[in-house]
Amino acid sequence: MSLPITATVSSKNRYDILSHCLMSIALQINPPSELIIFDDSDQKVDLRNNPIYFNIFKIFERKNIQWRVEFGKGVGQVANHQKSIEISKYDWIWRLDDDNVAESDCLQKLYSHTFDNEVGAIGGVVLHPDIIFPSEATSVSIKEINLKYAVQFYKFDGIQKVEHLYSTFLFKKSCDVNYNLNLSPAGHREETLFTHEVFRRGFKLLVDGSAITWHCKAPTGGIRSYNGNPEYWARDEKVFQDKLKEWNINPFIYKLIYLDNGIGDHYAFRHILPEIKEKYPNDKIIISACYPDVFFDEKDVEIVHLDAGKIFANGNVDRFNVYKLGYENQRPLIQVFREIYL
Repeated sequence: MSLPITATVSSKNRYDILSHCLMSIALQINPPSELIIFDDSDQKVDLRNNPIYFNIFKIFERKNIQWRVEFGKGVGQVANHQKSIEISKYDWIWRLDDDNVAESDCLQKLYSHTFDNEVGAIGGVVLHPDIIFPSEATSVSIKEINLKYAVQFYKFDGIQKVEHLYSTFLFKKSCDVNYNLNLSPAGHREETLFTHEVFRRGFKLLVDGSAITWHCKAPTGGIRSYNGNPEYWARDEKVFQDKLKEWNINPFIYKLIYLDNGIGDHYAFRHILPEIKEKYPNDKIIISACYPDVFFDEKDVEIVHLDAGKIFANGNVDRFNVYKLGYENQRPLIQVFREIYL
């Protein structure tokens, strides 16, 4: 049975991975009734002439999914997402990125929450095939957005209430929220801006941990088409920061400590922790520790495991390697800790 839902996908220069996304939509246990594909590619093609897409479109028709392709104007995905609100037939819109691959029961599980009139949007977990995100690296709060990822990044059981959503979600257009058209073609932060506005209208945002989508991250195309335009990302970040000020939200500023060393070195580091707190009184200190129990009595810092800290550092943990820095320059351990963190 198809559901009274419009699915939308905005795509740019990704005809390879887009086919995987569309097939996952076609193979939903309960598929959407309508699908709109926005093609923003630089060199657009008629996908009906491609044998792979020809068959996918025929599956849509066999499953009574009304589909169409809208050629975008090349001004970015935000304009396409906004247009989807204007032209969709149904109140509930399932927004997917073109490198999302949804498991077959995903939409069915998201839709089960729509009967609560207080719900404005529902996301599932968005898993990365090559990275397992720990729960410590994620948060439901927009105040933690400067360091932590959306809670959708890790697999959990049950339902969580959140303050913003990421990547793919089902939302109710009668919430009367529009996408921020001040963003650049890259559309950085657009999901957060949109869904937090839904939250601010008084609607609940949910994440269902059993509804799974895989993010088969494409290295090119999509927003990565604009990697050569750093001014786009800077502009979008300013739009976002200005909006946070308007909302009177002050995200946490973080001081990351990464201790991949011996237990004795952890105790040595504790000698300079009061100095760090004094120098950074407004920062939220996160200690990523090999031996977290060393800090059992620290009440005003957050202790996480090394895997979370490595994600926070984007894998660049050599800058915290006290052994390498100390041995190379033959300096005392505590002095090296001070140079790294103070």
